[in-house]
Amino acid sequence: MSFILYTGKPDKQEHGFCTNIVLDLCATVPRAINHKVYCDNYFTTIRLQVELEKLGIYTVGTVRPNRLTDLTMKNKKELSSKGRGAMDHRIAEVDGVTLCVTRWYDNNVVNCLSTLHGCESLDSVKRWSSQPKNVYIL
Repeated sequence: MSFILYTGKPDKQEHGFCTNIVLDLCATVPRAINHKVYCDNYFTTIRLQVELEKLGIYTVGTVRPNRLTDLTMKNKKELSSKGRGAMDHRIAEVDGVTLCVTRWYDNNVVNCLSTLHGCESLDSVKRWSSQPKNVYIL
């Protein structure tokens, strides 16, 4: 198990604070043998996913909307008007790395960025609602 203690702002900021932390933690991960890294929206950036893919490490993570610059997708209003399960996706290429961005609506909008999973594989699930007799099929 690896961890990094925060000791203040580092002198070296090659890719950005969050990206550098994950890259440092992944320094001991063997390359190009299908390892996968999952991140929450604090750490997920486009640059992180590109750098890890170049090392042969796949990534999936929720991502903050402000980190998806220059990407036009349906907004919260458009998705919420279609109800739970509404989604939008885009495929982008950055520095020769293919990224899949998926935005879907549940109770709120969730954004996911991945170099592992594509955007087309959809599954149906039952989702319980507190409203009487409502079960949503997503």
